[in-house]
Amino acid sequence: MKHYFKILCSAIILPLFINCGVNTADGGGVIVNNPAIAGCIRFPEGQSAYGAMAVIGRQGYSGAIDTNFEANHEGFSISYNIKALDTAYCDVQGNFFFEDLFPGDYVLVAQSKETGMLALANVSCGYNETLNVDMTLETPAELKIKPYYYNHGDSSNFVAAQIAGTGFTVDADSSSGILKFDMVPAGELEIVLFRKNNTKEVFYNFKTASGENSTLLVDPHRSNSFWTAIEPGPRDPLGRPFILSSSPSDGAQGTMVNQDRNRSFDIEIQFSHPMDSKFTNPAINVKSSDSLTVLDSIWWQGGNVAYLKLCTIDGSGQCVRGDSLYRSGITYSVIIDTNATTSLGVRFPYPDTLTFVPKP
Repeated sequence: MKHYFKILCSAIILPLFINCGVNTADGGGVIVNNPAIAGCIRFPEGQSAYGAMAVIGRQGYSGAIDTNFEANHEGFSISYNIKALDTAYCDVQGNFFFEDLFPGDYVLVAQSKETGMLALANVSCGYNETLNVDMTLETPAELKIKPYYYNHGDSSNFVAAQIAGTGFTVDADSSSGILKFDMVPAGELEIVLFRKNNTKEVFYNFKTASGENSTLLVDPHRSNSFWTAIEPGPRDPLGRPFILSSSPSDGAQGTMVNQDRNRSFDIEIQFSHPMDSKFTNPAINVKSSDSLTVLDSIWWQGGNVAYLKLCTIDGSGQCVRGDSLYRSGITYSVIIDTNATTSLGVRFPYPDTLTFVPKP
């Protein structure tokens, strides 16, 4: 995958706008000064970030002031909308300055070349205003954009992504459709996703945190209201639910499993949101590749943690908890369908499945 942030920041340095004059009715004029932004970039310990780079771009993807960057992706061209990108470097006190801007909303990204640390600020400024912005560099976040389903060759697949208002871009992996940003600034991001035909979808207000991994689950065939944002920190109560963690963990191979017949549960699932058990219990099913293990019962703790108790179908067709609840070489699956619903009525957008192969 190719990352174009450094290329764009060093190659595109644009003068933005000149001061404007507004004529009065008697033919006179009133001088209106364009906005300016004065900023300071520091390291977490408080030292000034001498030589750090500050990049400014117009916030949001839509708008009339565009600067396009063309990049070739496997024989076709993607046009990235950079929106008046400009660059400044910090003096010994860590200060930078942008002047003669146009009123509006901007994205500021700070980067230390020596440490790789980043900072993000979303700002708004108007005429006759000098905005002061302090930015503290942080460890970058990681962002993965993953399709719910991926059909190779589908013209609707997302093939590239951009963090709007910045030069951060990435290509999709051709075998999986996954788009991975190894480093993005922590903060609130607007993510633009490109299809091969250059049509786009935008996901707004995606949150990242310093040093944390975030995931956006997407579907190029459905609106972003069906997408799932797996973000660090507090979650939107009306956001799409997802499986936060499980024990055994999804995809575990040869993991040791406690199969005490007297234990009250066999599988623990933690959901991202409090769930409505009336709708969610019937949405959970358990299968084994030998068709012998089934779900016996479910109980909840705190609304968002489900405990599943399993049993084995014996020779008479009865469901019992025998010594062979988990068997070597058998794949166990927990399937959660789209009837799984939060306490506020938000459903799973797609079925989800946990699989594991235990080691008894």
